[in-house]
Amino acid sequence: MRHLVVSMSVLAAGLVAACSGEPPAPTPDERERFESKADELSLVVPSSWTVTHDRGAIILASNEHPRRTIAIRSLPLSGSDAAAKVTSATETVLRGLPGVDDLARRPFSGPMPGIEYQLTFEPNHRGRYARRHLLLTGERRAFHVIETAPVRTGDDSVFVELVGSLREES
Repeated sequence: MRHLVVSMSVLAAGLVAACSGEPPAPTPDERERFESKADELSLVVPSSWTVTHDRGAIILASNEHPRRTIAIRSLPLSGSDAAAKVTSATETVLRGLPGVDDLARRPFSGPMPGIEYQLTFEPNHRGRYARRHLLLTGERRAFHVIETAPVRTGDDSVFVELVGSLREES
């Protein structure tokens, strides 16, 4: 009996969605890709986020949480030790952030391999901020993908979808 009730609930929900007259929301793979030729990358911009360029980085800002941003910076990799140098420099910069606590580092596996850093810090005495920093290594370029927000604002699915959509372009 319980399976029948669950099945009927699922069927009813499906009928309501089908009859609502609104098409289903597009999946990340169906949405239009944003491409930056200068940065040699493309990605799918999350719904209700805006894109600008500032100081050599692509900046995505949440319309829901204006202090939540994702910055993407692309740089060329040249030389056999370029990735190691970028990793070392990244860790030096992260450790130097004001009031940095709990710098965690772990390997990242996704469409592009890399390293994930997570930490909290306090910029200009404006309260604690969380930073999630991915250093991704493509064939020709490295990509810093940096989410910064007041501690625990929003959900991780937006960041995960964005990173999953990131492609190195030529």
